[in-house]
Amino acid sequence: MIFDPSKPASGTQMLASEVRNNLNALNDVITAQAAQIASLTTQLAAVQAQLATRAPRVDGVALFDTNIPYHTPIEPGDFDPIYNKVNEMISGLQQS
Repeated sequence: MIFDPSKPASGTQMLASEVRNNLNALNDVITAQAAQIASLTTQLAAVQAQLATRAPRVDGVALFDTNIPYHTPIEPGDFDPIYNKVNEMISGLQQS
């Protein structure tokens, strides 16, 4: 049954069946949303559990050394420290 906000119409007598049908329709919507919320809560808990197992793996990754000398022009190997740090992070996140 579908909620009909036009019933009961203004200025008319209320029919118990119309009010009952609307209340039952609203109850159905609320019940369906409660089930969806419960399902989403379960999914969120699973994702949080997965993240909790992955986060410690990257805790051991040291901070990036920001004392790399800057010079112009860029020379071969200038981006190696960044490349290595990104690979270290990816490896830590991919570990099972």
